[in-house]
Amino acid sequence: MPSPSLLQRLKERKLVQWGVAYLAGAFVVFQLLDALAEPLGLTTTIQRAILVIVGIGFFITLILAWYHGEKGRQRVSGPELLMVTVLLVVAGVAMRALFNREEQPHNPANVGDDDGRAAIAVLPFENRSQLPEDADFTDGVHDQILMKLSRASSLRVISRTSVMGYRESPKNSRI
Repeated sequence: MPSPSLLQRLKERKLVQWGVAYLAGAFVVFQLLDALAEPLGLTTTIQRAILVIVGIGFFITLILAWYHGEKGRQRVSGPELLMVTVLLVVAGVAMRALFNREEQPHNPANVGDDDGRAAIAVLPFENRSQLPEDADFTDGVHDQILMKLSRASSLRVISRTSVMGYRESPKNSRI
């Protein structure tokens, strides 16, 4: 008896049916992801991770369909387990690569880089008067300048509390 062709073996093991069923389920997952990503606050990294998981899952489904197709064998064979393990390792490496590309934590030295707007810091004024009550005046002027600058949408103003460390300090104000 001649050995069956590859196409005949694919039909016997119902590989095409399993593949089409998985792709239909993946389509539903992608549609739900598209509709719910914004309301659920899913980041692009999470969306990419789901894409990788669904992609790797397709190949796992094909492997399971090949080994469990028409035969209906319930035991997992060695080659099948090895292939699924390799695919899971590939998925893990891909997920690791996706999560390593996450944005770096906020660095105060890059304060102007966050949203493309220029950042400005208004340092506190020095009270050159001999009267201590004039210090309130210098604070008021400082606050008024900060308030006026914060109304400009093209500027990002560094907060008052962030610059108050320079009030009576010989610190270098350069960034």
